[in-house]
Amino acid sequence: MMGKLALHIRPYQKQDATEVAALHNLLYPEAWHTPLSLNNWVSTVRECGGELWVSGWGNSVVAYAAVAPVPGLPGVVHLSGGVLASYRSRGIGQQMLDHVLALAHQNKIQQISCTLHSLNDATARFLFRRGFVLEHEEWVMKRPYLTQLPPSIPPNPDCHIHSCARHEAIPLFCTLYDASFRPHPWYQPYTEEEVAATLESNRDLLFLYHQQTPIGFAWVHEQDARQGSIEPLGVVPGHQGKGYGRYLLLTALHHLRQKGVTQAIIGAWKQNQAAIHLYQQLGFQLTQSIYYLIYNLTNKSDQKENQI
Repeated sequence: MMGKLALHIRPYQKQDATEVAALHNLLYPEAWHTPLSLNNWVSTVRECGGELWVSGWGNSVVAYAAVAPVPGLPGVVHLSGGVLASYRSRGIGQQMLDHVLALAHQNKIQQISCTLHSLNDATARFLFRRGFVLEHEEWVMKRPYLTQLPPSIPPNPDCHIHSCARHEAIPLFCTLYDASFRPHPWYQPYTEEEVAATLESNRDLLFLYHQQTPIGFAWVHEQDARQGSIEPLGVVPGHQGKGYGRYLLLTALHHLRQKGVTQAIIGAWKQNQAAIHLYQQLGFQLTQSIYYLIYNLTNKSDQKENQI
């Protein structure tokens, strides 16, 4: 039987790529990695201040845990990883989690988040038993075809949609995003540097104007030759509930179709019923629920201080 002392946890090295990619692909088949793409991903995580650790048993990698800062949310990190099926129920997951929590405390991390596709599997039960709680459920919705789209008609003659030069689009997007979502729990602000690093073309940011005033935005992404996504999309307070969101979304869908994309993805928190109702009206269907679990380290630190 495996003893705890036989397990060693260390930072990921490039020679681990084949084993870790194989384990990752078993755990997250929807986010497939080759050894090369995994190495590139780990480099990106480390550039952002994150890390990936592996658990070794003998000469084999049997588990890994990756922690990466969540953009726009200081003090919050996202946790992913898992244990090879044949090595589960041996305490490896607990040791990996203890390792992550210890380092999180040292680095003054306030919250750890992770995503699940089910609340009833072994991973969910493991995390719930160790203090993680459900924060929210996100719906992934798909329009499986972009043919026969309704026309994109402005709700009034004073509004129009167009793109801006890149140097204007990036700060304008950040300003409008903050104005649209700051009061809501799904607010996750962008920095201009983050937008610049991921924006492929200034034409992918669509801005809605009322007369000369920008009041909304949509960011379209071409994921591959077949599928695109719209994330995020928003209208500032004072102009919501007037048909502008529908106009923006339809314009974004037409934009994707002109690129040759045949289906579109959009996401929304389950409690954001206004957005979900709009998406359903325009042919989007629920395809998947993603559950976000969180572990608050500030509460645990307060409890420890009160016990001293």
